[in-house]
Amino acid sequence: MPRKTVEIILAKCSKKKKTFGIRNEKREDGKWHQTWAFPVDEDKAKREGFESNVLSGEFVIEDDYACPHCGSTKWTQCGSCNKIYCDDTKIGDVSKCPWCGHSGRLVQGDTFDIKGGGF
Repeated sequence: MPRKTVEIILAKCSKKKKTFGIRNEKREDGKWHQTWAFPVDEDKAKREGFESNVLSGEFVIEDDYACPHCGSTKWTQCGSCNKIYCDDTKIGDVSKCPWCGHSGRLVQGDTFDIKGGGF
């Protein structure tokens, strides 16, 4: 049985402005499956090296995934800082990044190059 590739990416809650980790599992279909999320202290995240993880490809949000701070089951990538955050804004509406404060209209994408962190 092949070993699973698992990586943690940091995100921020758009409502409570708190950091959390997203567990990403690379599966046989070649996609990153986001299986769950957990609260994480930024100092601990730095020690673990989570802020330097970079993932590319397609992402699938599994049924058990939700922001641990607000319960959102969606995330967005900022068009300015490229970090990710939970967001329930609808496609075409304006969203504001809790990392850098940039606001922009949401567009839908299939593949991403995401980096979580860089405090």
